[in-house]
Amino acid sequence: MKRTTVGTFAWARATGGVLTFRDRMVLLPRLLGPGLAASLRTLARSGRNVALSLDEIRIPDSAAVSLAHEEMAEACSPPLVQHSLRTYLWAAGFAHVDGIRHDPELLLVASLLHDVGLSDRRRSESCRCFTLDSAIAAAGVLGKAGWDEARTTVVADAICLHMNGCSSLEDGAEAYLLQQATACDVVGTRYYDFEKRFRDSVVRRHPRLKVNGEVSDLMRNEAKTRRSSRAALLCSLGLPLMVRMNPFGE
Repeated sequence: MKRTTVGTFAWARATGGVLTFRDRMVLLPRLLGPGLAASLRTLARSGRNVALSLDEIRIPDSAAVSLAHEEMAEACSPPLVQHSLRTYLWAAGFAHVDGIRHDPELLLVASLLHDVGLSDRRRSESCRCFTLDSAIAAAGVLGKAGWDEARTTVVADAICLHMNGCSSLEDGAEAYLLQQATACDVVGTRYYDFEKRFRDSVVRRHPRLKVNGEVSDLMRNEAKTRRSSRAALLCSLGLPLMVRMNPFGE
């Protein structure tokens, strides 16, 4: 599956996050092809069942990570904070399962900030997609940390692309891993690629706090108020039902 410009930071800035008919035709084959196949494998309880320990996952510590933590804690509710922290662990886990080389600091910052645009504090009326609000907030944080434009764009792209519903390595390692991880935590995609002990250890460290209901409500609100967004497209394809069927439970 080749990289698409739909969903990138550049696309979001140019369009505000509004999908055209052509954009929808680009995304739908991904959602109804690889995306649906991954969901069906989860329903069939099919996966690699890879053994992994939290001790094997590197947690970067840097000025950018500290600033990202602060931004996330200020903008996000407790369930979304824990979701973001779990997202990094799933993403790093998928890097292990799939043998993907990546930049852990980039991946952690993207994981921490990918949902800050869902908060009223970061939501902008000029944006028509919460991922653009998130990416803009991330760019501000990384500017304070002294990051250059190239590294900042990798994070912003990963954040914007995670709502495409399906990704490939052509989108970049960090973007691919973030999308896979958010899908895992929200709808349970690739749940069975991890051994039960690893899944349980992640949830013990960062409890779910009834996140399914909050995510469903947030996505419905996005779909209602931003009718041409990717959130609206995903909701029309049954995202709220998929969240309720999440094998993690609440």
